[in-house]
Amino acid sequence: YLTAAATQELFKTPVEFLGSGAESVDANSAAVVYDLGAIPNDAEATLYYGPNDCQTFLERSLHSTERKGTSRLFYTRDRTWASKTDPKPVRQGRNRFELVGLNPDSTYYFRLFVTHRDGKSWDYRSGTFQTSSSR
Repeated sequence: YLTAAATQELFKTPVEFLGSGAESVDANSAAVVYDLGAIPNDAEATLYYGPNDCQTFLERSLHSTERKGTSRLFYTRDRTWASKTDPKPVRQGRNRFELVGLNPDSTYYFRLFVTHRDGKSWDYRSGTFQTSSSR
């Protein structure tokens, strides 16, 4: 019942994620860079990161019925992002997020979450990088 054009519209978001990567990585710090295309003027972003790729699961308080059900399993500490940056304004082009206090010789995953007047947008993919050893 959906035309090809209508189906394509289902996959559009107000934020265009063009690419991401880590740079300036050492034993205890890294910078994650996101290249953004079309983006609302009022956009702010938070970079979520940690030792597990947690997709779009954020730690949250569970209400009474959730504590006993399936939600309890999905929102455990090892299934939600361990760390995040403070929200900051982002713009079209290159946006840099500085991460400090990382563990040496460790793999980290990251994903950008953008809030804006039209809603909220997660990047479609998580990225990854490896810190160097402390020696």
